[in-house]
Amino acid sequence: MNPEDLLTEVLRERTEDTDYASTPLATVSKRAGAIRARRRRTAILAAAAAVAVVVVPGAVWLNRSPSSSPGPSQQVTTAPTQSPSAPSSKPPTVALNSLPQGPKPRVDYIDGSTFIGILGERVTLPPGTESVVRSRGGGLIVATARRSPERVFTDGTAGNLEGLAPGNGSTTNDLGCGATRFAWSVDGTLSAYWQMTGCDPTSGGKLFLGALSTMSQAGPQGWPTPAGEVYQPVGILGGAAVVVNVVTPQGVSAGVWVVDPTGRHRIPGLEAALSVSGSTGVVAGEQADGNSVVVDPSSGEVRWSAPPGWVLGSFSSDGAHIVARKAGGGVSQYAVFDAHHGGRLLDVPAIGGTEVLQTAWGSDGALMLVVDDHQSSAIVRCTLAGRLSIAAPAKPDGAVAHYRFVTTS
Repeated sequence: MNPEDLLTEVLRERTEDTDYASTPLATVSKRAGAIRARRRRTAILAAAAAVAVVVVPGAVWLNRSPSSSPGPSQQVTTAPTQSPSAPSSKPPTVALNSLPQGPKPRVDYIDGSTFIGILGERVTLPPGTESVVRSRGGGLIVATARRSPERVFTDGTAGNLEGLAPGNGSTTNDLGCGATRFAWSVDGTLSAYWQMTGCDPTSGGKLFLGALSTMSQAGPQGWPTPAGEVYQPVGILGGAAVVVNVVTPQGVSAGVWVVDPTGRHRIPGLEAALSVSGSTGVVAGEQADGNSVVVDPSSGEVRWSAPPGWVLGSFSSDGAHIVARKAGGGVSQYAVFDAHHGGRLLDVPAIGGTEVLQTAWGSDGALMLVVDDHQSSAIVRCTLAGRLSIAAPAKPDGAVAHYRFVTTS
């Protein structure tokens, strides 16, 4: 036997006499799935980073701080900005009981069955109140659910409307039926609501817009709306125009419209309006493919698009910022974006064991969050520096979350 044959024989014998640990097929499959998921996450993060490095000049600061911050840039571009310190891909997680006590909520909110106004007003609300708007002389208009087989009632688009007198709210005025969503101007002096004709969603109705001191059926504006259309006010532009989502009595979208004393026009390309900035005159909405965009309401021109998976919420009062939500892994992530150019400025820290039910912008420029652990809810304040504090302490939930915002997204 030559040396080559001898070497081959020795290697064969060692191989046959050696035991190798086997790996079950299920384990192999699980590891392969993890590798594929990691590769997908890496690809997504790489794509997000590629978008984030595009830099556009522009100033972003807290609203209502003119003495310490420059005004926001009005330059319009479709490219997003990069913040001075890019947010992390995954926000930090903190415990609710570790947060310090902070200022009280600088926003109207509902505490159980009581309306708490930003100026200290306290009004007892009717059972089943779903939304609230201020009305004449310090009173309120509230929307409650209505038992009815029509789709717009069962899905909560429309309900009963009731006017509450100033003070303890004991004196009420039945306003019939209407949309459960209200709109208000950025300066808080105007409100809008839609009232249905005869509680019949096929009969049209009237859209009311007026000063809080005069708003009612006898208010300064009451525009008839076509039969077969239900109007949901979303926001007020320029003090005389209301942005509305229009749906059929069956709950099917009929587009986004701007209504003013001269008539109405549809905003091209939008399936639903999400919020309105009365300060900058733009609308955040959803396209037919589900993408969130910020558009010019007169032309429908897209100013910028939210990253894939992100759903835009409400604008800050100065129009400089907008909150957005991204669902994933059973927990939603929240972030603050530059409302002018779309740059992601802040990842809101997650609060362990809770989910965010609602967000609203406080009058001091901070983002307010209703957080809930399925047993109790609390209001948390988040500054644009990412600092969290308790604005309203945790209280047990009832049939719904204990806390709710009047101004929500």
